[in-house]
Amino acid sequence: MERQKNWKILFGAAGLFCLFLLTPNRAMAASATIGFSQETEEISVGEEVKVSVDIDTDSAIDSVEAYINYDNNVLEYLSGAEGVSGGNGTLKIADSIAEEEAAEKSYSLTFRAKKKGVCIMEFSEQPVVYEIGTQEAMSVSYEDISVRVKKASILSNNTQLDSLQVSPGTLEPSFSKTVREYKVYVGADTDTLTVSAVPSDTEATIAVNGNEGLVEGENLVVVSVTSPSGKRRKYKIYVQKEAEEPETSPETEPEKEKEKKKDTGENDAAGTGSGKFSIREENGKIKLSNKTVYTLVDLEDSGLIPPGYVKTRLLLYGVTMTAYALEDDLENDFILFYAKKKGEDPQFYQYDREEKTMQRFSGTVVKTSENKVVVGEESDMTVNEYNEKVEQLSLVVGICAAAAAAFALGMIAFAIKYLKSKSAG
Repeated sequence: MERQKNWKILFGAAGLFCLFLLTPNRAMAASATIGFSQETEEISVGEEVKVSVDIDTDSAIDSVEAYINYDNNVLEYLSGAEGVSGGNGTLKIADSIAEEEAAEKSYSLTFRAKKKGVCIMEFSEQPVVYEIGTQEAMSVSYEDISVRVKKASILSNNTQLDSLQVSPGTLEPSFSKTVREYKVYVGADTDTLTVSAVPSDTEATIAVNGNEGLVEGENLVVVSVTSPSGKRRKYKIYVQKEAEEPETSPETEPEKEKEKKKDTGENDAAGTGSGKFSIREENGKIKLSNKTVYTLVDLEDSGLIPPGYVKTRLLLYGVTMTAYALEDDLENDFILFYAKKKGEDPQFYQYDREEKTMQRFSGTVVKTSENKVVVGEESDMTVNEYNEKVEQLSLVVGICAAAAAAFALGMIAFAIKYLKSKSAG
């Protein structure tokens, strides 16, 4: 009897199980996996890192709720995706999705590395993912992540340049790593100064400002060098742009000026004609003009001064300027200026104070003064020496004349005596 009862219980349970399997609306719980992924495997102190919380399910997601713990001493939380809140070591994900096709979801978290170490990021309790429609919690499996932070690398502070060049023009003085300010002169037709700068540290960055749209007069061009550590150094280039010379059309030039040029034979190309000579000070620069404009330039290397000349200050046309005169004849009509013409490099020019002309200095010394003339390397005696020589010669001639006269008188006396003695005999 007892055995028959047990068989009935067994068959009843089997029937219920079959009924459960054959029920068309049976429900089985959906499953989900949650894991972390890191943008970079290893970061340095001071750098930022992105960590993603990735959810993958076999059914559409209705909502998510999870709590994440992390070491706030190693990583500092900066920002996160919508639905993420918190900080100081704990983050909360509370997000309602409710999209029929949403079976996957990711949440991006951004941190900054504060110090060297390992930060373990983990769920403080079982994360919950709800299935859309049934609103039932899915079966969730999850994993933690370890974020490694290494010591920050030492960044270079080198802000020096290995090379600095400009075009057109030439830097004054020549480039040196220790010199941070330069001058350059350009013509009136130059609007842009091309700057080429090579940093000593190949990872340093270069920025150039002020080299375009140059205006007449002085312009400031700044070359900034920024090292990998963020340190910055500036090199300054003062660009002096010449003023444009007014051009006079031959058809509109006054007849009087034409005649003047014809009579004086001015040479516009060479700038050495006998036209009107003028000197003016413009934007801190002294300019000499004789159809051609010469701009005085500071001579940095005194070793370039021609032999026999010394640097001096000269007042000319009411303007005080630097000039180079003969050391033993400062009042000489010929003096030198260190200047440059448009489109040319600076050089020495010889100015004739008498003729008021300028020409390139050939290296031949020309001296003129009251009593002395020296041309090239050939020299003549002074007037005083000449007069002295004449006086000496006159004395010799006088002595010779006196001697000749005495000799003649002696011969005459001898002849008379001789004739008298012959007459007496």
